[in-house]
Amino acid sequence: MERKAVSAILLTVLLINMLTLAFNTQPVRASGTIYIRADGSIDPPTAPISTLDNVTYTLTGNITSDADGIVIERSSITVDGNGYTLQGSGSGSGFYLLSINNVTVKNTNINGFQRGTEFLNSSNNHIAGNNITNSNVIGIYFRAPSENNTICGNNIVNSGYQTAIRLHGPGCKNFTIRGNNINGLNDCGISTEIEGGPSGHTIYENIITGCGWGIFLSQSSNNTIYANKIADCFSAGMLISFYSDNNTVYDNNITANYRGIYIGLIGGTSGNRFWHNNIIDNDYQVLIESYDSTTCMWDNDYPSGGNYWSDYSGVDFCNGPYQNETGSDGKGDTPYIIDENNRDNYPLMNPWEPTILSIAPTSTKVSVGHTFKVNITISGVLDLWSWKVKLSWNPSYLKLTYHGPDWTDADIIEGTFLRDKGKTFFAFSYPNETGGYLEELWCILTVPKGASGSGILATIAFNATALGTSTIGLSETRLLDWVNATYKPDIPHTVVNGTVKVMYLGDFDEDSDVDYDDIVYFVTAYIRFWSGQGKDPLCDFDGDCDIDYDDILIFVSAYIDYWTPP
Repeated sequence: MERKAVSAILLTVLLINMLTLAFNTQPVRASGTIYIRADGSIDPPTAPISTLDNVTYTLTGNITSDADGIVIERSSITVDGNGYTLQGSGSGSGFYLLSINNVTVKNTNINGFQRGTEFLNSSNNHIAGNNITNSNVIGIYFRAPSENNTICGNNIVNSGYQTAIRLHGPGCKNFTIRGNNINGLNDCGISTEIEGGPSGHTIYENIITGCGWGIFLSQSSNNTIYANKIADCFSAGMLISFYSDNNTVYDNNITANYRGIYIGLIGGTSGNRFWHNNIIDNDYQVLIESYDSTTCMWDNDYPSGGNYWSDYSGVDFCNGPYQNETGSDGKGDTPYIIDENNRDNYPLMNPWEPTILSIAPTSTKVSVGHTFKVNITISGVLDLWSWKVKLSWNPSYLKLTYHGPDWTDADIIEGTFLRDKGKTFFAFSYPNETGGYLEELWCILTVPKGASGSGILATIAFNATALGTSTIGLSETRLLDWVNATYKPDIPHTVVNGTVKVMYLGDFDEDSDVDYDDIVYFVTAYIRFWSGQGKDPLCDFDGDCDIDYDDILIFVSAYIDYWTPP
């Protein structure tokens, strides 16, 4: 009894000390700037940033600054905000880099600076997963020359400042801008300006709402812009102006803006191509105002087609390149007219759905020692004639299964999607079990036609050999249609990989054991099934669509196996 009392007193004292420390810990205020110096040191050393190797720097507390927040003078490092806040007072830059390369800035809340991040003459950097708010001028700013930088997964919202992401000046080239959420900017969501020559940016899967201009191109050429959602912009969803040439724009949703696509302001443009965009309910779907004559391409030829226009009033009774053959094909029989120089020859009758190449199911749980199958699936494709992928997995956890002694006996089966259209040739390369990949898995129709819609391309069987998580990935993917196979780019598509978690049989709560909690889970699922409240598929071990005596035996065996020493 006395020991329990002493323990309680000690625990109480410890808790009081911990709470006192927590309440007395205040955010660090740097009157000037925190530096990560070229030699790897942190200046001042009292700043709440830790590093063990001078490569990865992690914030350990909030930082407040009345100038620049953190100046990075060292290349090839990672700065992880760890969810902490870098707080400004209306001036300077949250992060500032000059002639610094190969730096990752991630997971930081950046608030109240003039510029959230500023990079000058800096290349091969990665800005990911940051929340940037209340910047007076720009959220993420790159000034030339800067190349091969990636800006992805940032949240830049509700600030009312000027531009979320701005690339400025000759020599800003080959950026990847992906998956950012941008909302409520007075000027631009994404702006690339005065770059001259080929810019070569890839801008995709961003969500841009409530800005002045969604995507703004000025003297910015050879960019690829796809799979963005742009809505409610009060000037235009997209502006292409001032000799911005040879840009490719597809698979975007451009909705409820004042102007959907605006081409003009100053100077003409040429060679810009638009297809498979959903252009919906904009006050002006497309507005072309240029001092020079401007002609764009508004479709991807036949049978690929053009764009979906919510105000198109045509009909679809015919098909073919000249729309003079009987039978509908999902394209309007008459062009969508923009002006005397611009028309969509094959307007889509329904909103475009992007082509997705994926592993299905995308998430799988399997017990160690068991066999399972995944499919390579295609959806939303038009006129697919041939496909090829590289398939990869983690060999520490997964192995291909075989029905015979030879490598050609791997359990890899052709799907029905192409085969239903005619004779096919299906093949795969030698499986590299040590590296965990198939260099090539491919199929081609031997007849001059293609398949449209959705379906299964191939099925692959694996054995789960050890506890762990593996990605089943698709890379080096190619999709070709019959008409364009020899002289056009691949069918644009998005790739979705799968994940497999290998765990103990009966480990329902995924805590790497089979214990009392799992017994409670199984018993609850058993009772719910027999009282008519539905089946938990995790407890139907034998896959016979019920939870019965056989499943009880399997679970009891799994429990005993776990607790029996090897």
